[in-house]
Amino acid sequence: MIGAVPARGGADARRGLGVLCSVLGALCSVLWVSVVTVSERPTIDDVLAEVRTGLKRLDPQEAHEAQQAGALLVDIRPVHQRDASGTLPGSVQIDLTVLEWRLDPACGAALPLADLDAHVVVVCQEGYSSSLAAASLQRIGLHRATDLVGGVDAWVQQGFPVER
Repeated sequence: MIGAVPARGGADARRGLGVLCSVLGALCSVLWVSVVTVSERPTIDDVLAEVRTGLKRLDPQEAHEAQQAGALLVDIRPVHQRDASGTLPGSVQIDLTVLEWRLDPACGAALPLADLDAHVVVVCQEGYSSSLAAASLQRIGLHRATDLVGGVDAWVQQGFPVER
């Protein structure tokens, strides 16, 4: 008979062919999703814009006034940036890699000043990574966390002091 499947292999061959088709179908799906995901994924600018909608970002004057009213300025910059640019007077230096652990009062590694109601103003060099960090703090319950627009660079440009 023309076009008939030979009896050799029978059900096992058909089952194997079915598995192969399933695997190939799944692979095609993954490849398609990868192509779509790469072209539709958000950029870092998209992510920044999104997280900043949930922040009441402060300019240097507002950050200074907030600090005078009791806000905690948290400098997340690496040591080499602090050494080069100085630190904001009265700020607390917390490495970005441990920020959430140091400010979550429920964490065993939290600093004594950790308080969910604290007004935390996160500071970085230019005001980009601080936005992401402040949004992360909000996500773990520090609802008043925000950041400094323009970072330390803007602070210095507006004439506010730094300590060296």
